[in-house]
Amino acid sequence: MVKEMMCGARARIAGLMLALCWAPFAAQGSEFACFGLMNSATTPSVEGSEGMFYLTTPDLMMSHEITRENAQDLARLSDVLAAQGTTLIYLPTPTKALGQPQNLPWSATDLGDDADIAATVYDENIERLSRHRVRALNARHVLARAATEAPVYYGPDPRLNLHGMRALAQAVAKGITESPSYANLPKSVFLTGVSGKVSMHSDMRLDLQEHCQKDLPVLVRDQVLMRQGSAPQDLFSGATPMQVAVVSSAALGDGAQGFTHHLQQATGLSVGQYSLAKGGSLAAMTAYLTSQQFQENRPAFLLWEQPIWQNLGEFGDQPMRELITAAGPSCEVPLPLQYNKDRKLYQADLSRLDQAKPYTLYFDNDGGQAWAARFIFTDTAKQVRARTIYRSQDQVLAGRFYMPMSGFWPGGASHVDIQLGGSYGRSPTLTACLQKEAN
Repeated sequence: MVKEMMCGARARIAGLMLALCWAPFAAQGSEFACFGLMNSATTPSVEGSEGMFYLTTPDLMMSHEITRENAQDLARLSDVLAAQGTTLIYLPTPTKALGQPQNLPWSATDLGDDADIAATVYDENIERLSRHRVRALNARHVLARAATEAPVYYGPDPRLNLHGMRALAQAVAKGITESPSYANLPKSVFLTGVSGKVSMHSDMRLDLQEHCQKDLPVLVRDQVLMRQGSAPQDLFSGATPMQVAVVSSAALGDGAQGFTHHLQQATGLSVGQYSLAKGGSLAAMTAYLTSQQFQENRPAFLLWEQPIWQNLGEFGDQPMRELITAAGPSCEVPLPLQYNKDRKLYQADLSRLDQAKPYTLYFDNDGGQAWAARFIFTDTAKQVRARTIYRSQDQVLAGRFYMPMSGFWPGGASHVDIQLGGSYGRSPTLTACLQKEAN
């Protein structure tokens, strides 16, 4: 009997502890009877008001910094593009918590989120870019204002809805139409419309549903189309050159979400878009700037959308230096290549280059589909230093690679071997590009 009483007491205590553990969430109340959201292995989240869910990462992270070095690189890229006739507009998309803060639950504060601090940090990043002469859009202001009228995000998904897309497109259009170069561009009449509704797949919604007893809202969007004027095109498949190029992450969708349609209508300019869901906007920008399409048909405006929580310097200085060099004029110092059949790689002599100058090597694979290029540098003392450039699996492969010649020995490199991951083109070439360093 005593043993049974002890077991019963333990069960009641365990039940009480469980109830206390879930008490804060129960006190807030879950519209969809959700539980254990923070324990999700794939999408740790919190449920806000009106069916709005926020990921703990990145939504509740407050310190997303665009460093001084990042700003300097973007300024250099902007200057190089401008010298060739293209105006860069940088769009750092905010987190969902910054774009629609009014639906955040009180539990977000317990997890360390401070909406005021997060907003201040974001705004300081925009100010830093402005001080470095980078045209950057404060998307937090745009979305937060639009969110007072209607939600700008889907509830159980991190993506912007049509209202959010339209608000961003109109803000970007304002920046374009106020640019001095806009007035002289030929305009067309574009008119958007909608044609029914389309259901959207959402990985986040499916993951959240496992923790909720009631059905979460299905993502449904209006199918946006052009009532007048041609539809926006993919930057790599467009039949005609685009006046505005949009390079983005999945945040702006794949072109069917309405952003580019509304941008065309608001500017009267033709728009093309290229976005990557897996590789992200840095990989998308690399694919575009190193492509033949960009080199032959440079747009008047280039909008680069990059989520604020993704660090441009995550992979070192090579990716941004590659973009800066690719955005500039053609390289002018040809370096003869020799193919080594035994080692299956190309070799080039670098001894005639002034190693004190900031050269970048440009390898053009002549159409060959290569997903990686390994540059193996050697000095006169036979010391070796290898560096590899990788391309994302989902990006268009241009077969062009830019490798900075920096961080070497005092005497520099005497020659380089280049080995590709993928197929070799018919007549690859190597050129040395000389660019000024960022200020």
